[in-house]
Amino acid sequence: MKLKPEQAAFRMPLEDLLVLAGEKIAYTRRVDDTAALNGRGWTAERISTLEEQFHALGKMPTDTELEQDVRAAEQKKNLLRESITTLIQTALGKVNQVHHDESAEYRAFGSAKLYKSGDPAFALLCEQLSRVGQRMPVDGDAEELAAYASAGLTPAEFIAIGSQGDEFRRLLIDIRTAEARRDIGTQNRLRLANPAYRDLAALSEVGKSVFISKDEARYNDYVIYDPAPEGENPAVAGASAGAADSAATGHMTDNTNLDTGSGRTGGIASRDAGGGDPYTGAPTGR
Repeated sequence: MKLKPEQAAFRMPLEDLLVLAGEKIAYTRRVDDTAALNGRGWTAERISTLEEQFHALGKMPTDTELEQDVRAAEQKKNLLRESITTLIQTALGKVNQVHHDESAEYRAFGSAKLYKSGDPAFALLCEQLSRVGQRMPVDGDAEELAAYASAGLTPAEFIAIGSQGDEFRRLLIDIRTAEARRDIGTQNRLRLANPAYRDLAALSEVGKSVFISKDEARYNDYVIYDPAPEGENPAVAGASAGAADSAATGHMTDNTNLDTGSGRTGGIASRDAGGGDPYTGAPTGR
């Protein structure tokens, strides 16, 4: 069975998740929190393991970093195509002094594809130009050979086009491999980030349940607010199933619904006014 791509279980940017995880884990190390959580299965050892997972996550290459490898290869490719195009224009200009552009000899170069071809076709066109160009200055009759010589047409410039065409094709492969490294990096990061995030969410749920009727401030400390990044549709960005339902408003990992069923409930007042309830717009906690 084909493995499906890993989809992000969270919507916040990775950098925000790393800070959030550090914050929540720091709360667990307060004396009262440690004792309460230990009795609910969240031992110091288990929390340290979770912390190590987030530390490892922070050391992994980011999408932005890996995407730069793709962009660098694309930039080299574009510059080389411009350079090869100039060589081809110069060479075909010389050919055109001997054969008009409607002749079979001129058309054999495939020049009509020069500006309309995609990159793989352009690499093949370089091969064609090199092959035809190397043959033409040595295969004609005496009159043609004299005309080629007068135009300055030699096999050498077509050999150069072929060599640079080979380099162009190698750069296309470099782009594909850089894209593959980027995609693999994304999947590897998500395979580490998703379980870590789910464990963090589970820890937060336990923390909230411990303090919901005991300590408003500590309850607020364990709330996770996970909004979609500004201007981003979580359904497109790889959010977990159901994320699109609240794409425009954000999501809170609080499903206690003890009061009204909206966002963070249970009669616990917010300590911050920085966020907003995803349904009512009222201020919420983290």
